[in-house]
Amino acid sequence: MGAKNVVTVLMLAAVLALTVGLYAQAGGYSGYNFAVVDGLQRPITDSLTLATYLPGTSTAATVYADESKTSIGTALTSVQTGSFRFYSDQPKLDIRVTNNTTGKVVLYRNVGPSGTVVMSTGTTLNEGTSVVVAIKVVKKTVGAVGVTGTDFNFVTDPGYAAASVDLGAIIPARARVLDVSVVCTTTAAAATTFTGTVGNASSGTQFISGTGAIKTSGDTISIAAAAAPIVAVSTSTQHVWLTGTPDSGTTWAAITTGKWTVLVTYLDVDALK
Repeated sequence: MGAKNVVTVLMLAAVLALTVGLYAQAGGYSGYNFAVVDGLQRPITDSLTLATYLPGTSTAATVYADESKTSIGTALTSVQTGSFRFYSDQPKLDIRVTNNTTGKVVLYRNVGPSGTVVMSTGTTLNEGTSVVVAIKVVKKTVGAVGVTGTDFNFVTDPGYAAASVDLGAIIPARARVLDVSVVCTTTAAAATTFTGTVGNASSGTQFISGTGAIKTSGDTISIAAAAAPIVAVSTSTQHVWLTGTPDSGTTWAAITTGKWTVLVTYLDVDALK
């Protein structure tokens, strides 16, 4: 899940904070996660309803309950106290939160999955303005050949050799990469060893080099700390490639389990223009 951003609103005598976090991305659908808490970070126990609109309009925006795009319409009543989770195919939304107990309404305009909203106070309707948060995290999952339930797979069987998978044009033009990490979430049980590197081209090592182990669930490799940019800032989007290498005694055909999560953190310079 991406970094959380906090906003403050006034609802009657209580100061409330609305945390907005990006918890998933899949197939062009962005995942939103709202937690409504008081000034001491305690969940608000009042009944809340959230409604979504296309930015700057009164047109309701359809949102979805899960990655399978199960429709939940345009109004969401909190199921878990003080919490809302949904998916949308819109990059920005106007979001209205109603406290059904007090009648207080808070309107957040032009909110993105990784944006922060700063609220002003009012007697009936609070309206906030958007403040851009430019540090973003992209999560992609990769499985061994034939493994299901991931965004990507190592799709060829090169025998004992290393194999690379293109995770797509993750890094926007002019963005500065801050961190790249790979976490093994399901053990590649058949392999004696399994190592990984990450680059911006097939078999590349621009982000993570070396022979770091990612065979066993929990194994993690990350970018080396450096004061300079990890790679030169590019005027074009950059792809991210994960390369996996099994030991010389294990073929890819034998690796029937194995899943990895790749996390790319970058500063989106264009978002600040």
